[in-house]
Parts: sequence; structure tokens; C-alpha cells
Amino acid sequence: MQVFYKFKTMDNELLRQKSWWQRNFKWLVPVALIAAVVAVVFSFTGSMGDFAQAYADMPLYEKAHNKAASDNRVAEKLGTLKPIDKMTVAEGAVNYSEDGNAMNGTITLKGSKGKGKMDINAIKVNGAWQYNSIKVRLKNPDSEIVVL
Repeated sequence: MQVFYKFKTMDNELLRQKSWWQRNFKWLVPVALIAAVVAVVFSFTGSMGDFAQAYADMPLYEKAHNKAASDNRVAEKLGTLKPIDKMTVAEGAVNYSEDGNAMNGTITLKGSKGKGKMDINAIKVNGAWQYNSIKVRLKNPDSEIVVL
């Protein structure tokens, strides 16, 4: 290992130069942490693509929401449902098939009496979404309302 020395001009003392790690520690650690975060984000790009597709398919969620809002059992348990927005979809979970013609999704429903989760399963036939099932789950684990 090669050691470099610098001379101190006032006292003529030999000073040992810091190692590469000691000189670059302040910027190397933050850059390494940022690189790790970027790697983790890129590992989840499949789910990020699903959320982008979910934003494009907002009518799919809105129609399911309207079906749940018109169900008397849902209205009895949750009251009048508040409209959904894009943030509601972002807070939920969504999973599209590789070809984008099938999906499973969960969004939060907020009503005047309480909250619940709506599970949606749909397939795309001739360019239009058809629902296989729409279920509303309430806080009570045994309480589930099958809307469709």
C-alpha cells in the first residue's frame, strides 16, 4: 500500500494523507443509499404499471362504486357512499393480468356510517369491462356483502 505524505509548512511536520474512503465518505454513503432506493423502486415497476393502468380505467371503479352505492345492504351498513377519486385508487391494491384483460382490485369505500373495502374482479371482453364479482368487506371480518 502506498502512503502519501504532505508537509506542514509551519512546523515541517509530516502529515499523513487521508485514505480514499475517508476523503469520499460524505458523498459516497448518500449516493449508495439513493441507488439502493432506486433499485427497490425498479423492482416494483410491475405494480407501478398496474396503478398507471388503474388511473386510466377510472370508469371501471366508478361503475363498481355506483353498483355498490345502489345496493340496499351496503347503504344500510355504510350509509351514503362518498364519491371515489384517483387518490382512492392509489391507496388501494390493484393487479392486472399480463395482457391487461383481467384485473383484481381493492379500494376503500367511505360512507356516512362507516368504512369498508370493495373487492372488484373483472375481465375485458371486446374492449369493455365485465364484472365477475363485486364484494364489500366491512370491519367485522365475517361481514361481507356480495353486490355482484
